[in-house]
Amino acid sequence: MKKPLLLLAIVLATFAESAWADKNFKTSAELTSGVAISPCGQYLVGAYPSYLVGETYTVSYLYDNLFGE
Repeated sequence: MKKPLLLLAIVLATFAESAWADKNFKTSAELTSGVAISPCGQYLVGAYPSYLVGETYTVSYLYDNLFGE
């Protein structure tokens, strides 16, 4: 009986820890989608789905996560 309760406590603690967002968590503007992120996690490339022509996005952006620009 102790083993299942201990396992349940560990699982719940793990989920609770992962539910808290980082203090630096940012959201992008409305109607944008992130397409790719650099391997180091500093840059995010995104596109605006409302500017989709055929199968090509005509407006995109590059976001620097370190400096917030």
